[in-house]
Amino acid sequence: MLLRREELEAEDVIAAGDNEAWTKFTADRFGWIMMNPEKCDEVWRAIWRHVPPKYEEAAPDPPDNVVDLLLERHMRRR
Repeated sequence: MLLRREELEAEDVIAAGDNEAWTKFTADRFGWIMMNPEKCDEVWRAIWRHVPPKYEEAAPDPPDNVVDLLLERHMRRR
């Protein structure tokens, strides 16, 4: 939702001044991307412009609400 028209134009997702393309994109962003898969890389680059420069990709913490089904079955058989 943060993408601006200028960013999409800079990445050649839409042509500069193409009001119709911008209107279609903003009406249904996901649908537009699904109908234009050849532009996915360019849209992705435009999205990454919003990632903070100090962003470090780290592995997420393991969820604490996952049940180990194998362990549960083993414990029930005892």
